[in-house]
Amino acid sequence: MMLQGICDANGTTLLFASECGKSILDVAEAERNRVVEKANAMRLYNETIENLAKELDGNKKGLHDELKLLDTVRKVQVIVTGKSAKRACSHA
Repeated sequence: MMLQGICDANGTTLLFASECGKSILDVAEAERNRVVEKANAMRLYNETIENLAKELDGNKKGLHDELKLLDTVRKVQVIVTGKSAKRACSHA
């Protein structure tokens, strides 16, 4: 029996591909496909993480801009009314 590669049969790893009816080319192709699938899955995972990070950063920037806008509105309100927003709400 010639050593042709490694294959799985019935949950056990066999040293001889011929024992599970596969040629060395079949085993090599299956391994190549497994590596390609794993690489594609990792690429997709990394892209998803990058997109989530960009979205989170965008949301953080949007929130920061919104808070700056609210602060500006409050400052203008104090200038126009002479009262802080807190005091204006308590007297309403």
